[in-house]
Amino acid sequence: MSLFVISTVVWLAVVFLSVISGIESNWLEKLTSVHAPLRIYPTEAYYKKSREFQSRFSFATLQEEIENPQENALAKKLLSALETLQNDAPLPYQEYEWAPSLMRLSLTQGDRFSQLSQMSYLLSFPTKNPRLSKLLIPPSSEDLKNLLRTLKSGKDFARFFHHVRLEKGTLPARLPLKIQDLQDASFPCEATLREGQLQTVTIDPSKPGEAVLKIEGNKATLTLHGQRYPVEKSVPLFLEHGQARSWILDHSFLPSIKKGGEARIVAKVPLGQKTVRIPLFLHQIKSPVFSAQNRFKTFPSPLPLWAYFAAGKWHLPPRDQQAVILPVSYRKSGALMGHSGSFSFMASTFTSIQEMQIPFHVVGFYDPGIIPIGNRCIYTHQEVTQTLLSSSQMLPYFQEKQNGFFLWPSLDDLPLAKKRALMALEKAYLSNYFQVETFHEYPFAKELMAQFQSDRLLFLLIATIMILVACSNIISMLIILVKDKKREIAILCSLGASKKSIACIFGSIGMILGTVGSLLGSFVAILTLQNLPKLVQFLSWLQGHDAFQEAFFGKTLPNSLSYDALFFMLMVTPFLSLCAGIIPAYMASRVHPTKTIRS
Repeated sequence: MSLFVISTVVWLAVVFLSVISGIESNWLEKLTSVHAPLRIYPTEAYYKKSREFQSRFSFATLQEEIENPQENALAKKLLSALETLQNDAPLPYQEYEWAPSLMRLSLTQGDRFSQLSQMSYLLSFPTKNPRLSKLLIPPSSEDLKNLLRTLKSGKDFARFFHHVRLEKGTLPARLPLKIQDLQDASFPCEATLREGQLQTVTIDPSKPGEAVLKIEGNKATLTLHGQRYPVEKSVPLFLEHGQARSWILDHSFLPSIKKGGEARIVAKVPLGQKTVRIPLFLHQIKSPVFSAQNRFKTFPSPLPLWAYFAAGKWHLPPRDQQAVILPVSYRKSGALMGHSGSFSFMASTFTSIQEMQIPFHVVGFYDPGIIPIGNRCIYTHQEVTQTLLSSSQMLPYFQEKQNGFFLWPSLDDLPLAKKRALMALEKAYLSNYFQVETFHEYPFAKELMAQFQSDRLLFLLIATIMILVACSNIISMLIILVKDKKREIAILCSLGASKKSIACIFGSIGMILGTVGSLLGSFVAILTLQNLPKLVQFLSWLQGHDAFQEAFFGKTLPNSLSYDALFFMLMVTPFLSLCAGIIPAYMASRVHPTKTIRS
């Protein structure tokens, strides 16, 4: 019984701690994906020094000062220091800018119109972020259909259809066919006659048909009730309930179309042993399902209308309006690719402070993970953030952290990367002008990190208490065993066994139970983690809904083994089991052989 209890506790503890550790790793990865795990930003001393060289009173970003030869050289020295970091080991970095703004997003779907207003944080698009591919969500079919409805120029239609593929769709109930497309084949069909003359011929794969259409070369004959009728080219030939096997876009008509529905699509429809190519307009296809290509080896031509990966990094598409990538939570409000809006900010003019607007359109969505500002952080072009930082009169108190450099080391190498960055700044005499900060020190991350640490300590405490409860069972079992074996203990003592050897016998029993139980429980825990998705499916089936919410735990629960948890259980359990055997061992060593044998 004690062995079963210990193995069960170890099994539950290892599985539980491994899943919790995996969830924490996923959260940390998402937490450091939107904002890099390490950043360098100017201090107040930098801006005091910078104002001595500036001939303007507006805020200048680091990038503007680097590009301007008349500006302060501190920003250029920082860039040189970051370049020296690449000599020892590659460390991706990029300048970042973020600025607050009031976002107004117009949500138009058919005849319905609504507007979403929210105070947001605009972050310059981090093209060198190595984790960006895990954040960005590929365009969905609904996104592409809404984007298509917003296009107006032939150039935009070409940019859209060159990188979009029609995956599924429903053909019209009746499609016109040509005899030359059905050469050397025969099909069951239905025909309508009027005064002995053929009026229409219909091929329906879902019905057997009472007539047979036979085509040899360019000649077609119809056999109906034993009589043969010639089928002239003027006789309409139709296909009903056809199913397309694949779709091909006719690019030759793209320059001339004015609406998305005018795009020409060629449907490949299987008909008997042949495949018929039927030209259609896009608006004739019901419930189309699109997919888009967003990854390329080299820069595509023409450029797509959504965020795309080319030449080793991500890019925002150029259009008349600024492009933005919204958090995926905006989809719940009805936001789709193609929707447009504007960013509002207050700017100074010669006579007063006026509200200015920057128009934008949505080109994609990203998953921000679980961070406090995740639903308010928007990716956009750096020109937008520069305009806001240079002109806006809103929230000037955080200008030190609104501009700087993101660095993307691995989380395991984060302490070493920070040390390298500090040494590079000291070597360039910039340590007074720039601050190095890890994500543990970010204002929006401190609470989460503290919660992670508290949860980890709480779970370890619970696991330890569970082991103590299990080990108390060993104490009870060994005490009962000592009382039952008093006569045998007395006989051993009378034969010359020492009290120390008697204590070691009962103490080793507890340690053996703990060791075997921890090994058995660890083995079962590894099997459980390997089959965790099936267990989650079973729990979801029992409840009738998802057992774990995707927003908090991801699409699947982490099932990787936590070696820290395994090491903790394999070390602590035998030790506590040994401690549990001390009390019964002491009782066994205190047995008086003479009194016990006499009794």
